[in-house]
Amino acid sequence: MTTRGYTFIELLVVSTMLLVLAAAIMPLTKVTMQRMREVELRRDLREMRTAIDKFKEAADLGNIAPTDMKAGAEGYPPDLDTLVEGVSAANDATGRKLKFLRRVPIDPITKSMEWGLRSYQDDAGSTRWGGQNVFDVRTKAEGTALDGSADMEKQSVVVSRQSPVVSRTATRGLETGDWGLETGFTLIELLVVASILIVLAGIGLVQYRNGKTRASEAVLKTDLFNLRDGIDQFYADKGQYPGTLDELVSAGYLRKVPDDPFTTSSTTWQTVASEPDPNNPNAPPGVYDVKSGSDATALDGTKYADW
Repeated sequence: MTTRGYTFIELLVVSTMLLVLAAAIMPLTKVTMQRMREVELRRDLREMRTAIDKFKEAADLGNIAPTDMKAGAEGYPPDLDTLVEGVSAANDATGRKLKFLRRVPIDPITKSMEWGLRSYQDDAGSTRWGGQNVFDVRTKAEGTALDGSADMEKQSVVVSRQSPVVSRTATRGLETGDWGLETGFTLIELLVVASILIVLAGIGLVQYRNGKTRASEAVLKTDLFNLRDGIDQFYADKGQYPGTLDELVSAGYLRKVPDDPFTTSSTTWQTVASEPDPNNPNAPPGVYDVKSGSDATALDGTKYADW
């Protein structure tokens, strides 16, 4: 029975296979990141469009003071900032504000707060805002989404082909038929293969850690959306904001207060108090907004506490 170690060409073949697998994983990672950004973009667009519709409904019902309505706006807000800053309520001498959006979100594709706008008077396919009002909003990102639709960042994967490098020892083996059955690999050959494996392991570890963080960030965004949606529904039904997050659970708007995925606790959420009610100044303020209690930094460089 002949005993031998692995030859360099055998190690080279294995390393090449590992590199091919790593090259296949990288595009998959990019697609996963793109899909997550697209999900976040759709959520942001839905939130802004819902706020625009609520503004329009309030205008049609006469709940907005005429002084805050722009001429020729057709009942739509003049800009996105108006949805955040609010407008004066009609027939209310206390100066109460009606607010429809907590913040203008950052476009997850362009990483900017600049959104493409379309007024009610603009054509459906117009890419330039007329400025009369805000009837619709879209991303300014150029390219194609994963489903083939427009207005998304285009991802492209370029695969390069390279011929494998064969060592002199392997070449000599091909020429002479001597494959070194009685000898293993040299120290230099072992170091080369070990270096390749270490690099691949490092890439895999980074992708694993980032993958866990991205999953937690996706959970945080979903939890914030559900909490804020519950607050809005509570206010729409009762005309006031809940005193605590637990009140959303007792009133049936949430099944439970979720755990912050970064603090792993349901008691660390930071609440933002609502403005005092001018009709009842002695009433305690309610919960107008909620944010994460984590002081960590997200993968995009922002603070979780600012989401």
